[in-house]
Amino acid sequence: MSGLTDALRELAEARRQHEIAKERVGEHLLRVQAMTTYQEMLVAQDSERNLAQAILNADAKVRALALAEHALSGDTKPAEGVQVKLFGKVVYEPQDVWSWCIVNAPKYLVLDAKAFEKAASVLRDLGARVELTKEARAQIATNLDVWLTNEGKPDENSR
Repeated sequence: MSGLTDALRELAEARRQHEIAKERVGEHLLRVQAMTTYQEMLVAQDSERNLAQAILNADAKVRALALAEHALSGDTKPAEGVQVKLFGKVVYEPQDVWSWCIVNAPKYLVLDAKAFEKAASVLRDLGARVELTKEARAQIATNLDVWLTNEGKPDENSR
């Protein structure tokens, strides 16, 4: 058990040091945020975000107008700097394809493992070859301050 207690002490100390470091970062951040240069940087970032959004909006408008022009004229180059490309697309009704695949191409039917595991107990009762077991997992308390006192030995009353 001494390996575990040593590891708990080490983890508790690492967490404590991390909290101290986070506090220092917060203090520095408050000082930086008070600086004029930081405020100017925030204004510049806001402007940059607004311009990036304007680009996205203009881009979407150009794409929509280019596709509309292509639909009317069939032209794949409706304007300088814009090209409409045609890509293959598969269109089907999922239920129809599912039924066809069951008979003709079962390898294309993929198991939804997450959904299957969620329903495993019911499916087992229906004949699915499923075993339900337990798996041990260690859960560590968030607060390990008890390991930072009394030379790293917790008080017997704190367990």
